[in-house]
Amino acid sequence: DYYEAAATRVDDWVQWARDPWIVDRPVALWGGADAAEETSQKFAAISKSVQRSPERVLKKIVQDLRTKNLFEIVESKVMDWARPSEGEKRE
Repeated sequence: DYYEAAATRVDDWVQWARDPWIVDRPVALWGGADAAEETSQKFAAISKSVQRSPERVLKKIVQDLRTKNLFEIVESKVMDWARPSEGEKRE
């Protein structure tokens, strides 16, 4: 079903590669560079929501309290806060 529903087939790309000056370039199935950027933004948003999940944060705090000393915990949290994440800039 997917192959039949696709706007572009592999044969179209092969034909275009043989005669690029005669045949119009087919449209990429996955959307090209624009879709890659959009997909990258979606993955970043998913990663951010997972990293900031309240359950995950609470489990990490409890684990840190059991295995590390208080000064090490405070130092790591301050360093995490001070370092901007990808795409963010602190002023």
